[in-house]
Amino acid sequence: MKLLVFISLFLISNSIFGCSCSSESRELNANTLWKTDFIVKGIVVGIDTVIYNSGLNREVKIADKGLAAVGKLRVALKVSSYFKATDELKSDTIYVYTATDGAACGYYFALGNVYMVYGSQRARHLRDSGKIEMETTICSRTTLNAEYETILLRTWMEETIFDCHCPDKKAIPKIEDIEQVAFIVKGKVISIEKTLYNREIEEGVGLPILANKISLKVYSYFKTSEEFTSDTVSIYTPINKNLCGFDFLVGEVYLIYGKQQKTLSKDSKFIEMYTQLCSRSTSHFEVETMILRNLVEERFIK
Repeated sequence: MKLLVFISLFLISNSIFGCSCSSESRELNANTLWKTDFIVKGIVVGIDTVIYNSGLNREVKIADKGLAAVGKLRVALKVSSYFKATDELKSDTIYVYTATDGAACGYYFALGNVYMVYGSQRARHLRDSGKIEMETTICSRTTLNAEYETILLRTWMEETIFDCHCPDKKAIPKIEDIEQVAFIVKGKVISIEKTLYNREIEEGVGLPILANKISLKVYSYFKTSEEFTSDTVSIYTPINKNLCGFDFLVGEVYLIYGKQQKTLSKDSKFIEMYTQLCSRSTSHFEVETMILRNLVEERFIK
């Protein structure tokens, strides 16, 4: 009976103090990733309430008198992928600790749900030296929206790791340059929205990235396919220049060079238009138009 009362007091003590998080702690940036010890995605396969000794940085069977012990949730996570982790952490199933309620900054997990978990690692004390315990809180970026967070995280990592390297563009395009692109179109940008785009769409698989979807009011075509002859088209480009994304502005007129790619959607095939920084796309459309007219026919949209 004494043990049950003791455990109850520790569980109740978690909700006495309010939880306060800084806005920066949940932002996706280099500082957040640097301070985060592990980032994993997985499905919750078990949740247990345990007594956790913060002095020893480990779970205990009986709260040791004189040492800080609190009730915590031990979440069993079957890991599907790691984004950041030490060698000690990597296994098929890991245990992550969190406070029992939100007032103590505990994160709410539910059995069967998939989460992206951000957290810290704590080395056990004294005789358990070398073993690692993992913790997370509502102040981290831990989220139930794991698939979207995966895309954000991978895109952000690519943007920070990779850089866009383009070969030198020729001052004057030649006919072989025209043959290498699927479309050349002149028009005015009427809207830009963020969306998901799959760069490996011909196979119907691959990693979606965040992209800008450009809605373009077409003035004229220099080259296109039969699928694209309308007065308004959508063109995709990566969201960041490090991924070779072209920087469009609403209201500006551009001459755009790009590719057309097939994407699978159930039983239908759709064609999408794609451009990037390494193309000859330009806002200096007057000069480029004069050059192109000597190479190909300009077909105006009425």
